[in-house]
Amino acid sequence: MKKDFKVEKTCETCNIIFKVHRYRKDTARFCGHKCYAKSIIGTKQPQSQINKRVKAIGDPWNKGKKHSAETLKKLSDSQKIRFSKEPAWNKGLKGFMSGEQHYLWSDNKTYSARYQRLKNSLSWKEWRQTYYSLIPNII
Repeated sequence: MKKDFKVEKTCETCNIIFKVHRYRKDTARFCGHKCYAKSIIGTKQPQSQINKRVKAIGDPWNKGKKHSAETLKKLSDSQKIRFSKEPAWNKGLKGFMSGEQHYLWSDNKTYSARYQRLKNSLSWKEWRQTYYSLIPNII
């Protein structure tokens, strides 16, 4: 027989009893994320928490720094050279790998049409309802 290492707690939002590991017995307050999210609606984060987060992230290393005129000229020249060599790989290839030229193109559209008709039929919907209504009883 397996030992149960979990402790029962009551959710503060929905009052459902749920189990947590013993190490969380003092910290667990909610049965799931949905209940936690409901509990914080309308509450404001304390300024101390906001300050702590801003301090942890900090400012970017380059905030307020400017490139020199020489550096800006070098960057500009390098981009001009980069884009003047040759046109883009897809320049002038209108329709490249589209439609019948694409490697996943299929002429047989009857399967998907039949499948759509089946999925939209009343018999399929009835089958789904009966099947999925039985699943909770199995588990």
